[in-house]
Amino acid sequence: MAFTQFNQTVTGERKGGGSYVSGVWVADEPEELSIEGSVQPASENELMLLPEGRREDGAYAIRSKSEIKAGDVFTLFGDRHEVIKRQVWQNGVSPHYLGVAVREQLDD
Repeated sequence: MAFTQFNQTVTGERKGGGSYVSGVWVADEPEELSIEGSVQPASENELMLLPEGRREDGAYAIRSKSEIKAGDVFTLFGDRHEVIKRQVWQNGVSPHYLGVAVREQLDD
C-alpha cells in the first residue's frame, strides 16, 4: 500500500451481533481490533461522504489492508472515533479499505 511509512497500529473494537432474550435485545460483546493503517485528517472530499451534521466532529480517514467496517470504533489520538463510511478499494494496484471515522457521540 502506498504511504506505508505513515502506518501505525490502530486499536479498537468491532460491534458484534446479538440476540433477543425474553423479548429484549442483548448485544454480544464487541470484538477487539488491531490493524496497521494510515490515519490522516479527512479531506474535504472524504468529509462529503459523511451525513450532514457529522462533518464537524473531527473526522479522520483510515486506510488499511485490513478490513474496516462501518460501525468499527477506533481510539485515535485519545478519543473514540466510529467509522461512519467505508469504501473498498480492491483495484489490484493498491488494494485497501478506507474508513472515515468521526468522534463518537456520547449519549447524555
